Amino acid sequence: MSDRCRGLQERRLRQAFGTRGTNGFRPESHAGPGEERADRTRESPEGLDGARIRAARDYLLLLAESSRAREDPFLAGELNAAAEGAEDVVRQGPVVRTPDEAFRAELLIHADGTRPAALVKNGSLLRPEALGDFGELYVISRQTVDASIRSAGRIDASGRQLGGGMLLALEDRDEHVVLTAGHVLDGWLEPGDPPTLRPGLVIDFEAEFGGASSNRHRLDRLLSYCFDEPSGTDYALLALGASLDGRSPPAAALTDPGRWRLAVGETIGILGFPARPVLPSSLFLPGQVWHSLFGGAWSVKRLSPGRVSAAPADQAGQDLVWHDATTTIGSSGSGILTFGSGYLAGVHAGGRSEANRGMSLAAIAARSGQGFG
Repeated sequence: MSDRCRGLQERRLRQAFGTRGTNGFRPESHAGPGEERADRTRESPEGLDGARIRAARDYLLLLAESSRAREDPFLAGELNAAAEGAEDVVRQGPVVRTPDEAFRAELLIHADGTRPAALVKNGSLLRPEALGDFGELYVISRQTVDASIRSAGRIDASGRQLGGGMLLALEDRDEHVVLTAGHVLDGWLEPGDPPTLRPGLVIDFEAEFGGASSNRHRLDRLLSYCFDEPSGTDYALLALGASLDGRSPPAAALTDPGRWRLAVGETIGILGFPARPVLPSSLFLPGQVWHSLFGGAWSVKRLSPGRVSAAPADQAGQDLVWHDATTTIGSSGSGILTFGSGYLAGVHAGGRSEANRGMSLAAIAARSGQGFG
């Protein structure tokens, strides 16, 4: 399929299911202790366009027929199910979307292998089997991406994953900090102005596929924090504490202020630790989309390519990064890397129907008053 046709397909699918308002933001980290996140979002009746959605439904049915002709019955079935969902929106008006339906709508456009989630092993990117349009980019930029891969760590508490984080060096002093999404710390902050961090958080820089070792460090102190969902401000900076394994931390991620603002269409990589979503087990069997993208390996270091998207109208003008890389629950706090150079450009936070969103490093530097280098 040509780039133009693929882009048209993606736009139509997004239009069919992109009817959520700002309250549809999906943080992609696990809940705090004793908490459960509600993941059923009521659709807003505003902006529903029956003709547009029916057109998208018809297009989905054509794609399903094409998939059957290519002897891909699973994808044909998923496309038919998505078409039925579009018809339900038109016929019933506002609907309650289950987690299964929400993830299906958001993942189908990436089920052709063009948004893989490549594993990392021994600090180096492994080439995934299906690459699509990103194949040459993996070959060209692998060495530069590797330069920042070791700086990503999985943030855990009491043996449970909360999200991911990136190791950064401060510009004006010899100190390392960990950058993550602010909502990753839900349930681990003591109230106050500013809030303080509860003890028990650990970051492991070697949580890799097949890894037999760990490089864990405590996260002891909160340096800067903000989580304001309406504005998209969602970041936290934590002081890196003592090692739990007697090892030094890895080198900090590469940064360059000239690369902190990303242009629409630019290729990026999301570096983090996508975890298994809370969905029916049948969706993870061989032949299913989730299995083809992740192969049953969860909460280990991966890099997923994507492209920077235009901001939705209700978020235009804000210093956020919108992208279409494949992410899941557990991906919050992932680093956003410039795919051709491996420089850190921001932090991933979560997603809406039309795109995933994060916060640029430029905005974090301005908000926190910190320089990174």
